[in-house]
Amino acid sequence: MRTGRADVERVFALQAGYKWTAKTSSIAERKEHLRRLRAEVLARSADIEDAVIADLPQPPTPKQPREVTWSCGAINHTLEHLDE
Repeated sequence: MRTGRADVERVFALQAGYKWTAKTSSIAERKEHLRRLRAEVLARSADIEDAVIADLPQPPTPKQPREVTWSCGAINHTLEHLDE
């Protein structure tokens, strides 16, 4: 799947518009967003691996793509420490 510049600009505009909503959200809301993000990353693991292989030719990973593992690890770390 190819993403055009207009698609990227649209996503950035949506993110910019959401900035103040996210900034004022509660810890519970932020945790829920992170859990949903983690679930989406895991659900799209094969798509992520395909995109990485297309961009950086490398062999498929036997289990989970490194990028998915790293992203989920960062999300897990944030969930564990968000209350601090």
